[in-house]
Amino acid sequence: MQWTSPDTVIPDLYQPNDWNRYLYARNNPLKYTDPDGHCPKPATESGNVICIDLFIQTSTIVFGSGYGDNRGFDTNSAPGASRAYLYIYLDDNGMVISTSVVVNQSCTILGCFGPINEYNHFSVNQENPGDDIVITWNLLNGVSGELRNYAEEVYKSESSIGSMSNYSSFILALSYGLASINGQMIISLGEDGKYQITSLNRDPYPSLGVYYYKDGDYQYTLGEFAEKYGPILGLSSIAPNQIIRKK
Repeated sequence: MQWTSPDTVIPDLYQPNDWNRYLYARNNPLKYTDPDGHCPKPATESGNVICIDLFIQTSTIVFGSGYGDNRGFDTNSAPGASRAYLYIYLDDNGMVISTSVVVNQSCTILGCFGPINEYNHFSVNQENPGDDIVITWNLLNGVSGELRNYAEEVYKSESSIGSMSNYSSFILALSYGLASINGQMIISLGEDGKYQITSLNRDPYPSLGVYYYKDGDYQYTLGEFAEKYGPILGLSSIAPNQIIRKK
């Protein structure tokens, strides 16, 4: 199955099939749907899903040395046009039953790096059906993750020859200068039966969108928070944390 005209975007730069802009849903319409000709959505049996999306609105960052996602808030964006996104799957009683995470590469003028998944963490906790859902995240810039792994390799080489660890220490210090993205969010079920963000404490960069879907169809927005004061190094903002309390 194919479109009669080319897709307006390439959904995922790292999926070879997506470069065929006439191809519908990666040529697998039984598994995917693509109502807008953009990114493939989960099949209709995906059920109740909360999506937490982190992305960079600008096309470049850090004085043009790195690349952002070059888009605004979108409930049907390309999978490759986010820094990371988390799907939280819920049953009809409001209990979290599973999660899935995608962290994309960090691209610079020198190339693309990561993601190094050992440095990327989403945590989702809930006690009972219908209780608050507590989400925390700590996501490391792909460049920084690559540097940390390289520092470990250099340190092992230095140790094997009895050398001082000056070079590996320098690389490690550089990697820690490229700060990670941190945040915590509490999502509660309101009296109207809709989910809402009741607490948020996060780095104010990059942008954050939170949406609710039913069987692959967008239902409503829990919150959209635009990025503030772009980064100097990595994805660390120069602004204080964004804090919201509704309870």
